[in-house]
Amino acid sequence: MAGELPEIFAPVMGLLLTEPVVDRAVANIARAAHESLAGSVGAGCTLIDTHGRPTTTASTNSIVKHAGGPS
Repeated sequence: MAGELPEIFAPVMGLLLTEPVVDRAVANIARAAHESLAGSVGAGCTLIDTHGRPTTTASTNSIVKHAGGPS
């Protein structure tokens, strides 16, 4: 699994993650992870805000979104 991580994240590596593109970038990360993990129900990305609170910012489906808690 660890050896597969570079392949999973290759499509989004090198992006400049400015505020206007963060939503699209984390959605691409979630989609790439889901597509790369055979048998997965879905995938999501959770970011930590400036107050240390986790916020799920992207998910590939509603199951993952609800599992991640409030967004």
